[in-house]
Amino acid sequence: MTARLPEVPTGMDDKTRDFLQAVRDILERREGLADKASAFLTQSSLSEAWKSPQLLDSWVRYNETSEAPGFCKTADGFVAIKGVVASGSTGAAARVFILPAGYRPAYRITVAVITNTGVGQLDIESTGEVRPISGGTTWFSINVIFRA
Repeated sequence: MTARLPEVPTGMDDKTRDFLQAVRDILERREGLADKASAFLTQSSLSEAWKSPQLLDSWVRYNETSEAPGFCKTADGFVAIKGVVASGSTGAAARVFILPAGYRPAYRITVAVITNTGVGQLDIESTGEVRPISGGTTWFSINVIFRA
């Protein structure tokens, strides 16, 4: 039995309702919420093996039991970045690693990530630089998926 997403509620401005309806339609087509197995990134959804980046600016893998830093492309054209890093610095000049051409977004992407001090900010630049803008450095999650 497949669960259906709830209908978009009425009683809001047209722009907000149209946006929510568009998001609902996308989710319905992908069935990511209806079919829980397809809501997760699995090895079969990747178009290639994970690649290990060269870590920069004193960043290292957090520990042997955490996810190693990596990146790859999914079968549907997204770029996935995974891992938990530690011991580097944060700020506009800091870099965890640089994505090669073909894995970079067209424009800067800014995402919220989880760090040892709570929510942090990670930017992925069109130059491929993966920048930890803010958050704790004891451990810093870099799990992101975006369209290249």
